[in-house]
Amino acid sequence: GNIAVTGAVGLFMSDRITGYGLYNRQKQKLRDKTQLPRMSIKGLDDKWYSYEGLGPLTNWLGLTATVMENFDTLSAHEQGSTLKKMAFVLASSVTDKTMLAGIQPLLDIARGDVGAINRWSSSFLTAATIRGSSQFAELGRLMDPGRKQVENEFTAMIQNRLPVMKSALPSEYDWIDGGEVGVPDNFMARVWNTYTPWKINGKISPEKEYLHEVEFDATPSLRTDGEGNPLTATMQSEITNIMGDEGLFKKGIQRVMKRYPAEKFREMYRKSEALGQKPDEGEFASVHRELKKELNRAKKTAMSLSPSLTEMQRKSRVQETVGNFLKSGDVDGATEYMEYMEQNFSF
Repeated sequence: GNIAVTGAVGLFMSDRITGYGLYNRQKQKLRDKTQLPRMSIKGLDDKWYSYEGLGPLTNWLGLTATVMENFDTLSAHEQGSTLKKMAFVLASSVTDKTMLAGIQPLLDIARGDVGAINRWSSSFLTAATIRGSSQFAELGRLMDPGRKQVENEFTAMIQNRLPVMKSALPSEYDWIDGGEVGVPDNFMARVWNTYTPWKINGKISPEKEYLHEVEFDATPSLRTDGEGNPLTATMQSEITNIMGDEGLFKKGIQRVMKRYPAEKFREMYRKSEALGQKPDEGEFASVHRELKKELNRAKKTAMSLSPSLTEMQRKSRVQETVGNFLKSGDVDGATEYMEYMEQNFSF
């Protein structure tokens, strides 16, 4: 146990191991979205490899890594906060390894989570009515491993569980680096990830590493177009695909990285914290605010480029977006946005 703990601490100090996740759910959500895997070790090739399925060693490594990554957060190290984190560490290491894990979906259903209810219903229906549904699910992960953009509708949940119908759903795309989410480099990697507990994940780009370092917790909200009009799963898929392929948010992250390097940001934060100033990580040095502005700009640009829009809708959206930039005094943002749109469309 001591050897496992010491090894895990060494790996953590060199940023080469992850545990069960961060106590802060919003920050962990960003990690999941940017494909930083849980319970994994970074190999010499800079790819992430899961250490699940190693019995007691998994528990020790996971527990130690989780404690380390939660104690190294930027939030204040108050006693109450620390106790909550320790409770989370204990709960995650126990429930993920025993039958108690089955309670979580029940609790989600009990509190009225519509998505959880639909997920449970769809899995129950397919398992009860289709012979060999588990093998079908494995074939689905093998032939179509990418994540899908699924709305919280019962029929969409059913489609996502059936290999034949799953391919008809719009794919979920990486909104920072581009490409489909969850698709390995080659077919053998698909086979390995489907039939072994030790998953292989790709490299994490410097831009994603930066978001993790400064503990940025925002993801693009695509439920509506910003005016209250709901976006379909197809449109959400198109928008994230454009954001990734065009590098819209990635370029924005690079701009912020130049002004506020991660090492300098964390050093300034620690110094402020040591002086008892209780800094707010979301407002400190305006880093998170700048990243949110870049994310919002990238999302608006991608929406304007969506092929689902008619020419009239696109012109209206461009005028409105430019107006919003000017209302906030962001002349540079309005200029950059217009130049980008003029390169792709004639206005």
